[in-house]
Amino acid sequence: LNVCKYVVAYMDRTFVFRWRAVRKGLPKPTQFFLSHRTGRPVKRASISRWLREVLALAGIDMGTFGPGSTRGASASAAARRGATAVQIMKAGSWSNLGTFQRFYQRTVDDTPVGRLILQESTVSVLV
Repeated sequence: LNVCKYVVAYMDRTFVFRWRAVRKGLPKPTQFFLSHRTGRPVKRASISRWLREVLALAGIDMGTFGPGSTRGASASAAARRGATAVQIMKAGSWSNLGTFQRFYQRTVDDTPVGRLILQESTVSVLV
């Protein structure tokens, strides 16, 4: 993922809104996220909602993680899916795996897959 590339593309797409404000004599919007409809700064609640939706679509348990914990949520999900310690440290810019393990890693037992596995084992025991 080339973040710089996407930031530049976003800035190009929102340039019209920023320029329009300056032409009207208004202060140039200093916020990074602007509405594609109005050109006005996006509210904190909207960004939070977007993050919750993306985390949920990625299969992150929203009961354990919230919009403010995307770093820990994504790293924990990667660990559960088999990412190596080196991959996790690199992606999270951690120099010490203990930092991730102590402050960010969360175990999530009550997931749909976990429930299906438990349900399957219960059925097998009963048969």
